[in-house]
Amino acid sequence: RTPCVLGTMVFRGRVSSYRMQTFEDRVIFIFDVEKCLKQLDRISQEVIAHMILEDYTSFETAALTGESVRSVARIYGAALDRLTRLFLEYRLLDPNR
Repeated sequence: RTPCVLGTMVFRGRVSSYRMQTFEDRVIFIFDVEKCLKQLDRISQEVIAHMILEDYTSFETAALTGESVRSVARIYGAALDRLTRLFLEYRLLDPNR
């Protein structure tokens, strides 16, 4: 999911621009995603990990990171924007699909 620029509306998109046929394709995809995540700063990595990978709420993430809920929301949005740009750069997302 990616946030709408004008509000909180979200939409679903296809995650990859190619079909993963083999185990090796999946490993490469995971490696590429990991490479993109490593390009984020530490707090952005933490917020993404808690909210997306661990399914914590923004309130829970704020408590875990020591940030305010407002800061977590700002960091989350900026991190998703950065990840989207990186995924497009690495061709993990196809804007034409």
